[in-house]
Amino acid sequence: MITSDIAVAFTQCKLKAYFLLFSNKKRFPHVYISILEEESKKNRERHLRRIKIETPEAKPYSLQGMKKAIPILYEANLVFDDLEAYADVLTEVGKISALRGPHYIPTIVVGTHKINKEQKFQLAFIGYVLSNFQKEKSVSGIIVGSGNNAHKIKLEPFYKEVRTVLKNLKTWTQNSNIEPPSIILNKHCPICPFQKGCEAKAIEKDDLSLLSRMSPNEIQKYQKKGIFSINQLSYLYRPRKQRKGKKKTKIPLRYRPELQALAIRTKKIYIQELPEIPRHEVELFLDIEGIPDQEFYYLIGLLVSRGEERIYHFFWADSINDEQQIWDGFIEKANEYPSAPIYHYGGYDSKAIKKLMERYGKGPSTVEERLVNVNLYIYGKIYFPIRSNALKELGKFLGVVWTHPEASGLQSLVWRHRWDKRLDYEYQQLLLTYNKEDCKALYLLMEELSKITETADSKSNVDFADQPKKHTTEIGSRIHEDLEMLLQYAHADYDKKRIIFHKDNGIITGNEKRASPLKGRIGHHKNRPKTKKAVCVARRRKCPKHKGKVLRVSNKTAERVVVDLILTRSGIRKSITRYYGTKSYCSKCDKYYNPLAIDKLNNNLYSHNFRSWAIYYRVCLRLPYSTIVQIFKDQFNESISDS
Repeated sequence: MITSDIAVAFTQCKLKAYFLLFSNKKRFPHVYISILEEESKKNRERHLRRIKIETPEAKPYSLQGMKKAIPILYEANLVFDDLEAYADVLTEVGKISALRGPHYIPTIVVGTHKINKEQKFQLAFIGYVLSNFQKEKSVSGIIVGSGNNAHKIKLEPFYKEVRTVLKNLKTWTQNSNIEPPSIILNKHCPICPFQKGCEAKAIEKDDLSLLSRMSPNEIQKYQKKGIFSINQLSYLYRPRKQRKGKKKTKIPLRYRPELQALAIRTKKIYIQELPEIPRHEVELFLDIEGIPDQEFYYLIGLLVSRGEERIYHFFWADSINDEQQIWDGFIEKANEYPSAPIYHYGGYDSKAIKKLMERYGKGPSTVEERLVNVNLYIYGKIYFPIRSNALKELGKFLGVVWTHPEASGLQSLVWRHRWDKRLDYEYQQLLLTYNKEDCKALYLLMEELSKITETADSKSNVDFADQPKKHTTEIGSRIHEDLEMLLQYAHADYDKKRIIFHKDNGIITGNEKRASPLKGRIGHHKNRPKTKKAVCVARRRKCPKHKGKVLRVSNKTAERVVVDLILTRSGIRKSITRYYGTKSYCSKCDKYYNPLAIDKLNNNLYSHNFRSWAIYYRVCLRLPYSTIVQIFKDQFNESISDS
């Protein structure tokens, strides 16, 4: 039998419809689906109870009741040939003609506040089956949602799709050797009872539908070309080439599945365009939890990052009546950092902020203008070696671990439902932890994106999509590794510390002559410059080692020559000064001591001013050593070496 559940499943996933129709596989629906079914059952009981009270003539469904034109028939199980449908209520809306008899429209009761496309299709399927009993299609139907809200739906636009689905399903039932449809993972998978089995087979086959952004039409296009796996798809990527002689035109970026597949195969991060990511001293990271079916936002999480400090703030609503209170609290906290950007991921948070502003007013804040969607830095620009750009996938790639193994947006709806029913602190704590970890994952993602933009040229696991880094051969890679090791252990004074093996076991004969070192090289001694100024300094009076011991005057002298730069208001000039003085003798030490002023010069030919000026050229003006040498030669007639 083709039921409404099977027909609806066909619109969601053909393989799911096949399993429901032919397979006896055990079904393990998601807890959220069980909750919706439970809510549907409660709403149905309330609705039928109200009908029985308000309309005493309402009767259970029967064909005789339809012929008698009973105004309301409830719990109608409609079976015609191989079609089966269930309507909670059939309502008589009058006779179209005396020949055709009474005309009914179907009503179904659901467990949601909003009405979705699948529920409308289900109602149209019931109307299609019902038309076989009353010889006329139902023009409209009614869906009763939570809160006893009735929605009148026009069914005519859906009948064409119903006929197409039934045609395909009947082809299956008439062919005993029909093969199951191919696996195509989609957005419906998280709530599908067959998800785990399909996902395991898709991973085993390396199926294209594992890439979340690939539509069924795109998958079909590649399969026609003989591409059935992600690994095969990765070899289709070719870097874009700019034609010579033409100006570079900025092409709008689009998602390229071939590049995503290449990133997964090579386990590298590929950059198609480096995003500009401005960072601030204070940054806010936002994550909002809500119930989309009710458009109710019960938790706003805000992570404040300032320097090395990160503080998490949350605003919790016990019921929908507290929504304005948490909104006001969030606005007040955001206004404490008026210049800080508010980062979020995806479109859900920005839509939530917009709706909350419409409900409760903007106030003095410009929160909406400060929102920054981090996904815009990634989409079409940076390709991580993962199958989806969802925050959970990116977070796991970056090493983020969520406390609860099943943490997800869908699971958060289950936790919130249980909190509403039981007011259990445990479920509130699960939601707060989940929200905090989402904010933390968003912060770490921003940090990683900043690192990628700064170090893309040097990181080995990052490459450019259209201008790949030049890779060497296997031999070349080994040579580069050896060179990197040499550079790692290299040092400036290598010539002084290296081990030297001389000929003849280090014995040098008198006939051998050493080569004279070139000027500017190690071993060259600078000629003593001519001095124009001489300064006599006082000798030492007391021994530096024996306190109180008076030194004697000797007949030996000490001298130092210093090349100095003198800075004046009108310019800089060179000065060469000779410092000299008498050495003093200590009888206890049996040693001669230089004058204190000469010892302070430390055997330096060039003064502190001279050396500072050279460092200024090198550090501030970033001049090479050869240029600095030439400047000193030209300006001060001073010949110095690069070393």
